Amino acid sequence: MRIITGKLKGRTIPFDVRKHANARVTPARIKEAAFTILGVRLDHLHFLDLFSGSGQIGLEAYSRGARVLLNEPDRNRHGFISKMLKDWGAEKQVRLTNHHAERLLPLLESEQRPFDVIYVDPPYRLRLNGVPYPFAILSRLSGSVLVPPSAHILVQHAAGLDMPVTVQHLSLSARKTYGGTSLSIYRKEEERDE
Repeated sequence: MRIITGKLKGRTIPFDVRKHANARVTPARIKEAAFTILGVRLDHLHFLDLFSGSGQIGLEAYSRGARVLLNEPDRNRHGFISKMLKDWGAEKQVRLTNHHAERLLPLLESEQRPFDVIYVDPPYRLRLNGVPYPFAILSRLSGSVLVPPSAHILVQHAAGLDMPVTVQHLSLSARKTYGGTSLSIYRKEEERDE
């Protein structure tokens, strides 16, 4: 995995899926689709990566100028990202936390700091209270202070998961599918793309 562009362009993320609980890595085409939507320059945008895994999505955003918060619930993968940030000299620029998303969101809401982009890529089979995790997180984010009208919520999920067209105040504005993986983009209803 390489950083595509920006100040970290060409850096390789030395992530070994076998050493990190067989974590799934975002396919290159999904990553390219995400950053085609968001743009080459993300200067000063606030970017939240709720399930960072290898860190590649959040670090790509940081490389393009975003102010990034990486969150990785798994301690092993969190340790990997922490070491990589230190090795790359980015530990003071990129915030890293180690929480389950449903616990992190209230903490962030207490800070009253909205995000321009929220990337949601949970384990595909993960459920919360019997509901597919992407549905639960979208429902939680719909009325949250973390999501201003201009925000993008990008949800990476199994292509077979039938994502809703609307979730309370959020509407599906686009969907890209490559193989077994899809990327669904949600916006607040009043700002959705036509």
